[in-house]
Amino acid sequence: MLGERLGGGASSGAAAGDHLILATTIVNMFSRCGRLEDARGAFERIQHKDSIAWNSMIAAEHSHGCHAQAVALLRRMDLEGVKPSEGTFASIVAAIASVGSADQLGFARSFHARIVDASFQIGTSPVGNALIHMYGKCGSAEDAQAVFDAMEIRSVNCWTALIEAYAQLGRGSQALQWFQAMRREGICPDPIAFVGILFACSHSGLLRDARYYFLSMIEDHGMQPIAEHYECMVDLLGRTGQLQRAQELIEIMPFYPKPLAWMSLLGASSVQSSDEHAGDAAEHVLGMEPRNSSSYIALSTAISSSSAQEP
Repeated sequence: MLGERLGGGASSGAAAGDHLILATTIVNMFSRCGRLEDARGAFERIQHKDSIAWNSMIAAEHSHGCHAQAVALLRRMDLEGVKPSEGTFASIVAAIASVGSADQLGFARSFHARIVDASFQIGTSPVGNALIHMYGKCGSAEDAQAVFDAMEIRSVNCWTALIEAYAQLGRGSQALQWFQAMRREGICPDPIAFVGILFACSHSGLLRDARYYFLSMIEDHGMQPIAEHYECMVDLLGRTGQLQRAQELIEIMPFYPKPLAWMSLLGASSVQSSDEHAGDAAEHVLGMEPRNSSSYIALSTAISSSSAQEP
């Protein structure tokens, strides 16, 4: 296998470490193959790391869910005197967003300030979109709005990031207002933008609006719904107590449902003490993910709640 031969060559001598492009390619290759430890080893063997090599390893850590390690690499990068690039900042902002919570807001703001101090043009940069997403994840729609307002170029991704920020905080009405504002600006929503608006409807219980946008996506924009669109609708039907309709929607999807759809139904069934729907959902989830312990917990909760309500 090519990866093994390249990896072996890198570990057997200093050649890969001396040739930065090859060494960085090996880091990226191992990361894409799911071999994070090998990527780390290849990275550590690079003798003189430039910003591209650091960015590759930071992105690898982030893509494998090791967000704290990604941030730690930035600190090492600082200590070694390597100047972060726009790619570095984008990866770190994404890492902060991935573990985003209210207690991360202070760190998020301080990192934002660092980007500003580095004189990056956030208003015309993809980093701006990432910052909006980060603040939404950290629970501050106001900070997300401030970044959005400062953006000089607002692509559909920028608008979607703001819509999702409000959606994540359960502020569905504001998310809808910004979606409509986007349309008035002549920005055509893409499938991800519709995921954002359906997510907003789901988390705010806006069933009528969700139906409208789901149908508009198909009839007015000629888009075929993807799994994420259906999952938002399933989640919304579950949240509004329409468990049978949620299950029927899963069963008529034009593709094989992902575990998330059944998990949404299982969670709603647990909350509403429907052991029948919970049993069906758990059977499907466990068939796809036998080691998913949360399925057992949710099913047990649904059965217990149902039993407690029996006379």
